[in-house]
Amino acid sequence: MFDLMSTGDWLYMLFMYQACVYDTKHQFVKSNEILTTVIKEAYQNDRISDILKEGIEAFQVKINLKQEYLAYYLWKNIHNCYDAMTTSPVESINCHIKHKTNASTLNNTSWLLLLITEGTDSRIAFIDKLAQRELRVTVLSSKLTVRNLYHQKCIYLLNRLFDNRKNQCCVMHMHGEWIVWQFQYDPPYFQDDELNLLETFPVFANVYNVKVTTFGQQRFLKCDCLHYERCGIPCTHILKITDEIEETMIKVQHLKVYQVHYGDPDSNLSNKLMQATSLQTLHEDMGMPISDDCLDKALNPRWTL
Repeated sequence: MFDLMSTGDWLYMLFMYQACVYDTKHQFVKSNEILTTVIKEAYQNDRISDILKEGIEAFQVKINLKQEYLAYYLWKNIHNCYDAMTTSPVESINCHIKHKTNASTLNNTSWLLLLITEGTDSRIAFIDKLAQRELRVTVLSSKLTVRNLYHQKCIYLLNRLFDNRKNQCCVMHMHGEWIVWQFQYDPPYFQDDELNLLETFPVFANVYNVKVTTFGQQRFLKCDCLHYERCGIPCTHILKITDEIEETMIKVQHLKVYQVHYGDPDSNLSNKLMQATSLQTLHEDMGMPISDDCLDKALNPRWTL
């Protein structure tokens, strides 16, 4: 009989890809079809039990019912959902109420409201403290010229994306428009892989399109992976084209001073941050802002041997 642990690893990996990687509904649906075929063949060959088969089927049903909250192909279109754990703000609040403040018990209403209020205040205070600490932190190991301006999580991600650009392939198929792809794949590992899950695990080769857009005098690079729109930092596909990172490429929300000074009436930076945020909203669907110099270099690359 097939080991439950290996099946659990396979299901977990598949779910993480559905929730974080697969770009389209076709990929989401196809991955479930592949899982159904694998489990069906394993059951027909007496490799898995009735209980395991029923458990996997129940899991698939739940994932399909919850795909509007979990599926990457849906929530990748949501702007600035960088740190979101769900597409539903209600689910996020409910999770905190149930598991952090314990305000879902059978106490009286007044007491529950007090718990919720205190819990909200403590979350805000905790976030403010983290923001104050970030002002004193710099990622010294980074070689990026902007490392002093942005919080450490942003810098770590930028370093990784910038390094990963070397693995991408890029072709300018018309002026101001590129296609970028990377078909190298490091498959997951499954312990005791008796069902050859590694060979059946769904893998999709994506090709992304990057194009120049214009709004007034400002020019942008827009990639259909929508990483900039979702996270506020350039994707590795755009970095393959620009081969550099500018301040204009990173949304103002990632600045270390943003959380501390935004909305503070006593801060001179507050108005400037608000203006920058409003400008981002005005350009929301245009893509990532880029300077004329950087774009000109991308449009006219100097190839060297």
